[in-house]
Amino acid sequence: MITRAATFPDIYAVWGDLSDQSSADFEAAGYTPWTGLRLVRKFNLDNPGQVALLQNKPAAVLGVVKSKKIASTWFIATQAYFDQGAPAVLHARRFLRDRKAEYGKLTTTTRSQHPDVDRWFNVLGFKKVGETDSTKVFEYA
Repeated sequence: MITRAATFPDIYAVWGDLSDQSSADFEAAGYTPWTGLRLVRKFNLDNPGQVALLQNKPAAVLGVVKSKKIASTWFIATQAYFDQGAPAVLHARRFLRDRKAEYGKLTTTTRSQHPDVDRWFNVLGFKKVGETDSTKVFEYA
């Protein structure tokens, strides 16, 4: 899987073919398709993410939002990225390992109601550190 710095056209390409899971995550967090896209564009403008290319087409964009106290990950993907299975997991783990070296502890939150969400984050190396209402908080340390 080839990666490089993500551009706005990469984000538009992934967003235009967003997986059902990625769409559901944004919807569960209260974002419309338009406000979700605006948020991802802002994240990438503040701190450019990495695009994963499959057959020279953008398949996922992974990034980090850095505030004064924490570094939080964000992610959008097409179904083609998820369909890669182990190569996608290895790609995401490499991204996380590299960002941890750069930022230290990483956090992420999800409002996904998918029954396997805890297992998915665990496979990537995250540990659940909290849960309030419909939001789960994970840490990669």
